[in-house]
Amino acid sequence: MTEATFTFAEPSGDGRRRSHQPEHYLFAAAALRLATARSAMPPDAPAPLPADAISRLRPAANPVTRYLAGRECRPESMSKYRHRLKRAQELLLQSGFAHATPGMAPEDFPWHRITADDAASFRRAVRDHFNSPKSADNIVCICREMVRQCARVGLMSADQRDDVHYELPLKAISRTNVGRVLDTDELEKLMRVATTTWSRWRARRNTAILAVLAGTGLRVSELADLDLCDVNLDAGCLHIWLTKGGEPRKAWLPPGTMLHLRRWIECRGFEAGPLFPSAEGRRMGTSAYRKLIHDLEQRSGSQVLTPHDFRRTYVTTLLRNKIDPFTVARAVGHMRVSTTLMYDLRTEDETRHAVLGLHVPITAGKPNHRKGQQS
Repeated sequence: MTEATFTFAEPSGDGRRRSHQPEHYLFAAAALRLATARSAMPPDAPAPLPADAISRLRPAANPVTRYLAGRECRPESMSKYRHRLKRAQELLLQSGFAHATPGMAPEDFPWHRITADDAASFRRAVRDHFNSPKSADNIVCICREMVRQCARVGLMSADQRDDVHYELPLKAISRTNVGRVLDTDELEKLMRVATTTWSRWRARRNTAILAVLAGTGLRVSELADLDLCDVNLDAGCLHIWLTKGGEPRKAWLPPGTMLHLRRWIECRGFEAGPLFPSAEGRRMGTSAYRKLIHDLEQRSGSQVLTPHDFRRTYVTTLLRNKIDPFTVARAVGHMRVSTTLMYDLRTEDETRHAVLGLHVPITAGKPNHRKGQQS
């Protein structure tokens, strides 16, 4: 096959292109102008700033401070972000990053000295270290965001930032093992086990926990942060102050959840403190709630169950009831509807039955095409 070549012909004096010029003249001319412009650029990239330049910034301009300030999340989640920052530092050092030493605070770490080669080595180290693509992407996201913040405060150029980001792509997360939806019979079975297994005090507490999870779709962290003063049974809602996105909201209660909460509060008493305390009177942490759900799963003979499965069930049930996704997103505290739709676990059969309900008119007889008429 002959290699295609372009002939560059000058336009005519009156500004119109001559008819004998090639069809791709405009594209070739644009490529020539771009190459000429690039050749006129300075050949050398700006020299990187010294490693300690980041420590000279005022505290509010530090890339780490800016990044954490934008999270607006609960304290427990904030500690996870700081842990990921330190993990990113460790993997950068393990991959050969030569401008830092172990044990440096994230605020003093020279994120702005990361080059494209450093980023490529870091990416390989992260993929080798984590089996889960999601865990790997969490660390890659941290490094990408640090580089972005460095560029915003003038520690890196936009070209340097783009070169590093090019070496740190995010992989799509496969939606396998995304949890499941509980049916009504399974939820009733869990309630019976919670009611009959423990003492009256624990039974009332555990059934109320199940009722709140099933009736509100709260995150387990939001459940753990609830206090008695956050319950408003007269209005029929819970006040959620500490959320993942930092935006307080109300969680409205269905009648069954309100009934279980009234019974629990009468048994608990009206002393200020956590809504669901442990037997010792302390606040239950997220791990305690997960252990409780696992215990109920084992005692009831259910499939593998997590607290977040109640959130998936809540979203899927509302969507099955033809509630629009924007309302569902507000109910569960999602900033984007696309996040809410990731919790939609309706089946292919439901999609098929929805399509079968569409009405498409059917015409009778054969089409009558006149002679010469195109179909």
